[in-house]
Amino acid sequence: PATELKDLILSCPENELFTVDPTGNITGIITFADAKHKILDPEIDMSLLVSQLSDFPAGVLHEEDDLDRALSLFQSTDLPILSVVESLKSMKLIGVVRHRYAILSYNRVLIHARRQRSGEN
Repeated sequence: PATELKDLILSCPENELFTVDPTGNITGIITFADAKHKILDPEIDMSLLVSQLSDFPAGVLHEEDDLDRALSLFQSTDLPILSVVESLKSMKLIGVVRHRYAILSYNRVLIHARRQRSGEN
């Protein structure tokens, strides 16, 4: 229920929350900014479920997608976070990839490749 969203927001260090159905299949994403806007709206029905307040994520990665796919999706969607699902059929949420961590991983690969080319360990 939307009434439980406040406690979840206060206990969560992230800026986005994914909503899932009882079997773990992703149903949406809601940012703190959207949650604040929607919950503070005097016209909102507080008996709504959070899944009814969330939007379906614009970017979803399959668990076997690589870093290139993630970076490409980040570039085309301009999202700070992508959900990772077990399969595109089930849409079972198994994790997330943050843009900043994808960039850091890419940077580590570049540094390692440069060191190998120059003969460093």
